[in-house]
Amino acid sequence: MNRCTILLFCFFQLSVSQSLRFEHIGLKDGLPQSTVSEIIQDKEGFLWFGTWDGLVRYDGYTFLTFRNTPNDSTTLSNNNIRIIFQDSSGYLWVSTQQGLNRFHPRSTRVKQFLPDSNDSFAINSQHVYSIIQGKNGYLYFGTNDGFSIYDTTSQHFTNITFYGINRSRGKILSILGIHQESDDILWLGSLDGLLRYDLKNRSYETFPYSDAKGKKFGVDQPYVDQTGLLWCTTSNDRIVAFDPIKKIFFDVLQNAGPVYSEDILHPFHRDPDGTLWIVAYDRLLHIPSVHRSGNALLTTDSLEEYRHDPTVTTSLNATSLLSFIRDRSGVLWVGTSSGLNKAVPQRKKFQSYDEQFFKKA
Repeated sequence: MNRCTILLFCFFQLSVSQSLRFEHIGLKDGLPQSTVSEIIQDKEGFLWFGTWDGLVRYDGYTFLTFRNTPNDSTTLSNNNIRIIFQDSSGYLWVSTQQGLNRFHPRSTRVKQFLPDSNDSFAINSQHVYSIIQGKNGYLYFGTNDGFSIYDTTSQHFTNITFYGINRSRGKILSILGIHQESDDILWLGSLDGLLRYDLKNRSYETFPYSDAKGKKFGVDQPYVDQTGLLWCTTSNDRIVAFDPIKKIFFDVLQNAGPVYSEDILHPFHRDPDGTLWIVAYDRLLHIPSVHRSGNALLTTDSLEEYRHDPTVTTSLNATSLLSFIRDRSGVLWVGTSSGLNKAVPQRKKFQSYDEQFFKKA
């Protein structure tokens, strides 16, 4: 696989910035557990946090926690939450350390989806790493045993297995991330690299990422930017971009410390204005704007970096970052191993929350 290095104007000028002042929210404020592995905002405006001790709803004032009750299949299958995804019908799909769950946010009803060797229509694994909803309404799940497609009408899963040909030769590939390019084409992140999967023909191509010495590495959740490039973090601590037309990987960020962690399932986040945020293990990276010129990515502003500083009380509260969201009011939320961090960008006035905000779609 061909690879080259993208030239970035001001990109390597990593400046540690404290222009964001973070408020810390933790156990003393009602958060039930300090490890916040996932954050989403639902259609009604509520924030949902995945922790290692339950699914948490936050209305701006109080935390409401939903947990597993032993031997009760109408509750969550496990309290260690990995992923929360809301589908077009409003259901929350909650991936845990031991199984997948469909949660109705209003009625709080839960339906568990667990592997069953006696049911060919059951999901293929209890470990789900990624969830998207396709343009056809189907739900796609990346698991440690491949890939599962859920038909919301028949409520059946179709399971697809991939076998490694590079780093994981002969082994079943875990699918770590999913991006839908078109009705028929999916891009999947795996330890063998990127897979281009054709839903119509049930066939796939593998595009491994290799370093300068030719050693191959895995990639995680593919993210598409406004230029059409697929961004990924790699298992050798690189941020790379893949051109799906030229089928070339570009090194975007090198020698900037660790960026990859198996616990970060969604490292890339884009604002409506094109601003890119990257959760990179021990810090939050902010790229104000990116555009493409030929084979180069250019940034018109310097890259900002936010990390924990024990001498600054308003810095991030931990060195292990796990999750991120910018909510619809512009507030930034960062989940870490030590709780939540909340910041309001300076360009906006501080905005207090009221009940009407959390009822907005």
